[in-house]
Amino acid sequence: MVLSWPPFVRLGLDAEQYHLRKLASLLPLAAAAGYCFGAEYPARLAVMAAAAVVLRLALARSGEARTGWAQALYEAALLSLLAPRALPWHMAWVCPALSLSLRWLLGGREGLAPVNAPAAVLAGLLVFFGKGADILSGWPAPAWFGPAADQFFLSGALPAGVSVLAVAVLLRRLYKYRLVAAFMAPALFLSGLQVYTSGEWGAVAAQQLTALNGLLVAAAFLAADESSTPRAGWAQSVQGLAAAAVFILFARQGQLHQAVVWSAFIPSLASPWLDAAAAYRKPLPLFREGAGARG
Repeated sequence: MVLSWPPFVRLGLDAEQYHLRKLASLLPLAAAAGYCFGAEYPARLAVMAAAAVVLRLALARSGEARTGWAQALYEAALLSLLAPRALPWHMAWVCPALSLSLRWLLGGREGLAPVNAPAAVLAGLLVFFGKGADILSGWPAPAWFGPAADQFFLSGALPAGVSVLAVAVLLRRLYKYRLVAAFMAPALFLSGLQVYTSGEWGAVAAQQLTALNGLLVAAAFLAADESSTPRAGWAQSVQGLAAAAVFILFARQGQLHQAVVWSAFIPSLASPWLDAAAAYRKPLPLFREGAGARG
């Protein structure tokens, strides 16, 4: 049987350059989070980054490293932005340690996409902490954001979601555009329908901005892990629609943090079966040949 490869974007970069650009683009958002959240966030980010470096060094020395340095640091920065506030900063090392370990355990299974590793770790933390896992309340925000600032996702403004979406999608030159489009279309349609039926076309309420920002962050989170997406175009669309359904179910209950994490994790469980249904047996190289992540 002749296999037709999906339209993966060839970036013209090696893996290390690619992840370095992702990491550099995430630093301004991390700096803004540190300004908004106080000293707790920089401490959490530092602990996660140190844990990622130590574990990556151990894997490299054992010859089992499947994750590059820049990718490990990028993943730690992403986890620091979405980790539950109930997780103490001195225990934040658990997140990158579990994520890199999960990627190491599943990384050798060529031809079958594993689950989204960062989403799997965050989903476990949500279950462990329960109600204390929500980051939508209690985060301090600058006074100039207004009295409703604490209700907003992350930094209290839409640029947070826009920035993360730009990191995960635009740096890939719209890689996974089918997945992101299939995910955002139903949620945006329902949001527009709600505004239309209510007749509120004037000032946008804080809750609506919160939902839109959470939607953008969730779309970016879906594209954060290259290894967890089906390779066939139709399979990416199916996964995107499934993620949208999960996001809407949680968002209707007012659980935006849970919506972001579970919409990335639950559909990723079906990736191996979607790959098998599409008869893909080996990955198409995203980077130029002979330029993998260096250990």
